Amino acid sequence: MTALGSLNEFCWMDLKVRDPSGTAAFLSEALGWCFAVDEEDWRQATKITIGGYQIGSVSDLANPIYPPDMPVHVASAWLLTTSTAALKPRP
Repeated sequence: MTALGSLNEFCWMDLKVRDPSGTAAFLSEALGWCFAVDEEDWRQATKITIGGYQIGSVSDLANPIYPPDMPVHVASAWLLTTSTAALKPRP
């Protein structure tokens, strides 16, 4: 994965949706994001790219690994130096 930004900043998101193709079509049109299945990923995940940088993926909530009543949401990841870095107060 190509990380955007610096340590302690956003680096990845996973859009958890019920209509992956509709979501991809809308966000491609609205934001210019590119969506494509990653053939090298064993999960065959749909990855999101902007300007050649991978920024996330799309997960289908219809997959039986998710509870049927799970709401649509975005899961995000942050690049941290250590797990305790997130717990330290900022000056």
